[in-house]
Amino acid sequence: MFASLLDLVGWAAFRAPSELIRRFADVRTRLGELPAHTRILVLTSFLWTLPFAFEVVYLRIFMREQGLTELQIGAISSTQVLFQLAGSFCGGFIADRVGWKNALIWIDLILWPSAMLSYANADSYGGFMLGACIEGAQWMVIPAWTSLLVAGTPPSKRPFLFAFSGLHFMGGGLIVPLLAPMIKAWGVSGASRVVFSAGASLMAIGVLIRWRMVKDMTVRQRLVGRASGFGRFIHGHLTAFRTIVRRPGLRLMFMYQVVIRTALIVGMTYGYLFLTDPKGLALGKAQVAVLPMINSAMVVVTLLFVNQFITLANIHRFFYVGLAFRMSYLVTLMLAPPGAIGLMMGVMVVEGLGFGILWATTSAYWANQMTDAERPHITALANVLIMMLSMPAPIMAGALYGSNPRFPFLMMLVLFAVALALQFVMDMRERRAKG
Repeated sequence: MFASLLDLVGWAAFRAPSELIRRFADVRTRLGELPAHTRILVLTSFLWTLPFAFEVVYLRIFMREQGLTELQIGAISSTQVLFQLAGSFCGGFIADRVGWKNALIWIDLILWPSAMLSYANADSYGGFMLGACIEGAQWMVIPAWTSLLVAGTPPSKRPFLFAFSGLHFMGGGLIVPLLAPMIKAWGVSGASRVVFSAGASLMAIGVLIRWRMVKDMTVRQRLVGRASGFGRFIHGHLTAFRTIVRRPGLRLMFMYQVVIRTALIVGMTYGYLFLTDPKGLALGKAQVAVLPMINSAMVVVTLLFVNQFITLANIHRFFYVGLAFRMSYLVTLMLAPPGAIGLMMGVMVVEGLGFGILWATTSAYWANQMTDAERPHITALANVLIMMLSMPAPIMAGALYGSNPRFPFLMMLVLFAVALALQFVMDMRERRAKG
């Protein structure tokens, strides 16, 4: 861990200016080395950036403006997880049955615009719940998306692939401050209706581009006998479950994903709500727009530049670094006094570094634990189990928030400590395996 930190500090102090120029050219070269279908998928993902970024920061604040309570917001998040579970359970079968491209195109075309339009027109608990349920069901596309994304990409290039593919989501905070004048003029509710309506159109355009330009790369898993229909569906999930249980590396990584994903759900549900809550940090609703900009800037820097240090040989050290940065952010958030916008701007640098490092390392390490044929069913089943185990978290965090707005972040800190312990076990196991 300390060696990795020294590498980062040394790079920032002595080589950063010249490296930045070289890295931009290197990113373009490495992007060109990816398969054509992968490049199209990654580049069109930026059409999802605006609604994603706005949703992360302002959707829960929008809900509060429409009169929802903390427990209702938590219930919506938990119900969304339930629909994510149901969608994920079917996702592997759908991807295997109709092909990766067909699953990606039709699910995204129907569900994403529907979810955005539901949010745009929501004015009550039921309207937000409908949008969350549709958005949750969209998770059935993840096995097809992940499988199509990595198909034809060698394992050595996947850390870069996942780092770059994450830019559309994690770099979105850079554009949120541009919407601050709209928020000041129309309020969060008025701006939300405009942004989510525009998001529905942008997503539909992205899907149509993929339909015309992406080549299907489906590799179906071979099943014994003549299993088909429901039998094929069940057999695929049973095979995936046995694979997860029997492979120690895959099993440990699955446990790690459970605690990380649970912490992420809690953070996304209550993070920006806490920043604007009078019982929390009491920051202005337009003022908080600068925080995702700083966070996203650091994530982008991490994904494009810092991740050059990550290799399959040292990936575990960067797990430690990413977790340490994110835990530092949580401690600062819990101790920060009301109105501490300067402190939050500074600590968002640390949070962005940690988030970017964990995104690339976790995604690449998980993808490398399975073959292309195994990936749809293992990804689907793993998402189902992760959602089942993390489903109670938003409601639990909502109850904690009612007692003390800082308690959900203490819960996240405990989860990250468990992830740190699991990472140590994975690290020791691999060292013993190498002798």
